[in-house]
Amino acid sequence: MSDLQNYNIDLLDIWRFEKWAFNDKRTSLPKQVANELLEEMISTNILGTTPFIRKPDESHFDYKSQKVYWDQKFSEFRADFNNDNPFYGDIIYTSGAMYSFLESCPVGIENEEFDLFFTIKLRQYHSKLLLISSYLEFHLENNFSNDLAEFKKWLSILMRQYSGSILNRQVVETTNDWIALKEVGKTPRATRKRIPRTINGKYDTFLFDSNNEKLRLFTLELNNWSELVQGLVKGGFIIQGTKSGTLKSLFSNKEIIRPNRMVWMGSLKELCWFIKYFTEDKGLVEDPGNDLWVITVNSFVNKKGEDIHPDQLRGARGENMLRKAQLEKILDNMFD
Repeated sequence: MSDLQNYNIDLLDIWRFEKWAFNDKRTSLPKQVANELLEEMISTNILGTTPFIRKPDESHFDYKSQKVYWDQKFSEFRADFNNDNPFYGDIIYTSGAMYSFLESCPVGIENEEFDLFFTIKLRQYHSKLLLISSYLEFHLENNFSNDLAEFKKWLSILMRQYSGSILNRQVVETTNDWIALKEVGKTPRATRKRIPRTINGKYDTFLFDSNNEKLRLFTLELNNWSELVQGLVKGGFIIQGTKSGTLKSLFSNKEIIRPNRMVWMGSLKELCWFIKYFTEDKGLVEDPGNDLWVITVNSFVNKKGEDIHPDQLRGARGENMLRKAQLEKILDNMFD
């Protein structure tokens, strides 16, 4: 069963509830949606992680005993497998290895499928309608920075999109009641909108270390900036059409007005990796101190063109190490 008072979006939590609902013959997810959940579990929970067992190598000195254990586990997997039931077990088999679905798998708002998983979690409250208000208040504060107008608009779209397919009438009506009760432009004192912190230090954007001769030479060559932009665009990290000067302004220590902010196409976790490459990993820029994430959100918008809140970066999750390695390779080609 799911922990309904844990309002975070965790795929493992969702998976356990839906598995119970399916096996208990309750109203279960549409098969297409269940398969989407399964695919996201695989991509998020498996890529970059270690399988709990691999098919043994015949050259290994302990091959015979390893094969006995492998055959046993594979037989258990085959016995549980049911093509008509996407929740057939807690193990996935792929590429000669088995992975477990028994680890926490949190999903943040930067995930492209966040709206779907938010809705799947919301549907679980059909048996506890009184908790829907707390669930919505939690995400208003933690994922929408208490921007009530934006959250209400987003919720209204979800109600239209998923009513009848994922959400039943009671959940939709309860959510719509919550939306209607919110006064336009007013938020309860406990969830009043946080005012983004202003920059306190001497930096408006980042500034390359002036003592680094290699960096000085890099900045003099416009072609270097063009190559870096091309690599980041090709990797899906920044938007097609980004100008070299836009990227260069990130390291100019000059304020970037909102229309000129860079559009980050990757996840928020990937943006954190990008910034930390220059600050912590390589020490290529002067230390911005406590202004690190404020500078970052004043320099970037997300793929939808929306502002990013510093707290979203501080709490960004996601451990797709393949993407991290891809990003670092692009940067290493220019700076290492």
